[in-house]
Amino acid sequence: MKKYLILTLLICSFVSCNTSHDRPDVNNVPLGDSVTSSRGIYFWKTVFSLNDYEKEFLKKHEISKLYLRLFDVALQPRSEASDTLSLIPIATTQFASPVPDTLEIIPTVYITYESLLYLNGKDHNHIESYANRIINRAESMISFHELPNVKEVQFDCDWTSSTFWTYHSFCSIAKKRLNAKGMKLSITLRLHQMDDDYSIPADRGVLMLYNTGSFKNPDEINSILTYDNAEPYIFQHDMEYPVDYAYPTYSWSLLFRDNEFRCIVRNIDLSDTGVFEKTDYNRYMVLKDVTIGDISLKKGDIIRHEVSEFKEIERVKSYLTRKHDLKGSRQIIYHLDSTNLTKYSDDEIKYMFMAY
Repeated sequence: MKKYLILTLLICSFVSCNTSHDRPDVNNVPLGDSVTSSRGIYFWKTVFSLNDYEKEFLKKHEISKLYLRLFDVALQPRSEASDTLSLIPIATTQFASPVPDTLEIIPTVYITYESLLYLNGKDHNHIESYANRIINRAESMISFHELPNVKEVQFDCDWTSSTFWTYHSFCSIAKKRLNAKGMKLSITLRLHQMDDDYSIPADRGVLMLYNTGSFKNPDEINSILTYDNAEPYIFQHDMEYPVDYAYPTYSWSLLFRDNEFRCIVRNIDLSDTGVFEKTDYNRYMVLKDVTIGDISLKKGDIIRHEVSEFKEIERVKSYLTRKHDLKGSRQIIYHLDSTNLTKYSDDEIKYMFMAY
């Protein structure tokens, strides 16, 4: 794998026609260099607690920025007895241990697509009210949990052309309020959102180089990331703000029944040949009816186990450098989880963090 990695680095190292022939060498990235200030990682769990491996990972790779999910905003009933729907914060992160004060914390709020649909057609005051509530809640959590070095808040939302103007107004209001307090607003960007005609107001953007396929499509090879899915969307763009790049290191197992997506299944042992039969390189057929945790599996169900394959990350990043100058951009990994990060070598992690 290391030989393959070094060969690809040699091939993809040219950045422009006028650059020298110096090759980026993953083994010679200087620690302590200013490039380390652009290394970030997401924390996307509902309980904040770091094990020894994760603490050491942050130090070893000199990660300076932690994108920490605070809560989700979803369309929910106002109460158990109510049929009236409203935007409600859910899945709020609990803090089981202090956040390291050596990191710059970027609190992140996930806004569901259904929330934007609910706001579609609402007047400015209505949208402003919800934007302010989200900022108020984020500020309260930042203060209560004493999150250190907060200079930026991030919104994560999978908006589409039909909800563009609603999200545009929403972010414009949030950006104006944060900027007045000396803070920045950053937003996540999906590949399909990288269109100069659909620019959302923000101070920075993070291009998510994952979830590039349809996870609900039973014929998808790997919905997390493949070069074939990503390549058509990687082209020159002229955004109004700096764009950073995030790469996946997570995995998941997707359950399909009668060719329809049912749910994500967790904590299953696919190596149990008494329950699962491998039918393809990442597909397993359920051999008998069985209950695992709170999930009931039926004979004939298909589970597609997807991982963030380094070879695909490498191909995408190699192509990305031909279209964009990564110098000055933040290189980010999704996300801080020892179970998945231990599957990558130090050289592979270094490559993801390289900006050239």
